[in-house]
Amino acid sequence: MYDGLDIDGDLLVRRRRSGAPRLPTEEQVRAPVHIAVVSWNALTGDATWPRRLHWLVVVSDLARDAGRPAVHRHRLDREDGVGWPKVIASVRAQLDPERAAWVALPTRCVATAYVLHRQGLPVSFGLDGNRAASRAIEVMQDCRRHDALLAISSGTDRERSDEVDGAAVGADVVTEEAQEAQWFPTLDPPSGSRPIDSLIVATDASVDRTLAVSAAVSVNGALALESTAPELSSGEAELNAVSLALERFGPDVTDEICVLSDSVDAVVVARALADNRVPTEGFRGMCDDVLDRFEDAWDRLRCVPRFVHVKGHVGHRLNEAADELATIGRLSGRYPQAHVDRELQQRSEAIASMVRRCAALEVTVPELDFAMQAGMPLMHSVGSAMASTA
Repeated sequence: MYDGLDIDGDLLVRRRRSGAPRLPTEEQVRAPVHIAVVSWNALTGDATWPRRLHWLVVVSDLARDAGRPAVHRHRLDREDGVGWPKVIASVRAQLDPERAAWVALPTRCVATAYVLHRQGLPVSFGLDGNRAASRAIEVMQDCRRHDALLAISSGTDRERSDEVDGAAVGADVVTEEAQEAQWFPTLDPPSGSRPIDSLIVATDASVDRTLAVSAAVSVNGALALESTAPELSSGEAELNAVSLALERFGPDVTDEICVLSDSVDAVVVARALADNRVPTEGFRGMCDDVLDRFEDAWDRLRCVPRFVHVKGHVGHRLNEAADELATIGRLSGRYPQAHVDRELQQRSEAIASMVRRCAALEVTVPELDFAMQAGMPLMHSVGSAMASTA
């Protein structure tokens, strides 16, 4: 989206890559063994060793588990030193060289994916489509709630970190040291927009040790960005991005606003709240403040909201735009505002321009249950006001 553009600076360019594929191969998807690996940090209460790495290796084997994936929980103790050999060993222990397998990791586990990929494991980013993924997420959430209760009972703060990432695994991986945010970047769409019948908005979030950033991009090229201290999980930041879309774009929509998110958690929770279903405390890892913000934004709408999940990093124009906006917003916070403000504005304008250039194309909303006819996908023409079926 920056091709041919003269951007003043390169501080906001993604530089860390794992080399692992973003999507599984067809052979991996068809494999009889699906493995999902998720990880997190839990507080120990020990000032000299404040965090302990935990991870799950969840295995769905069509020939053996009868539909109930096997869960293997591991943790890194102080005497273990570097944790990557243990992570690799725990995954390898579930692989049979005679049987095809697919190992899936969350998209944010760049360093983990790098190590496993270099070891020759059949790994890819993203948990969508992996049979073991839902069980892995469910067990991880239960474990983290249990860890939180233990932390509270021992007088330590509740742990809110995401999947572990950025560990020192070799010179080929660029790691990032924790630091204070230099500022909190924000962008607002232009005020005084004319009312529109319907609108599609894509949302995304980017969270690290310095910032939690939520972003929203509409089909007409309007952008919204906000950033806060890193007190939110990635799922909470994703739901905040949905709320941001409703707050910034919803007041100008009269009939329907369709919000696209690549976060399953955010879509599930948004649909539950919009259907007047009250999630239990901690459902999908969402705190009350994030849930309350969504309900306030939803209550102020004049239009009908739709919440649709799209796969991330597969070339969906709006999703890619929202992902890039969230990323450059997060990277901006690491540098003094005076050093990156111009570059942020230029890159934001390039994102908006790219979306507007798609006005002659169509953005598919991959949700069959919203179709006007059975079995027909719902289509929104970028820049138009109403939906049509294809």
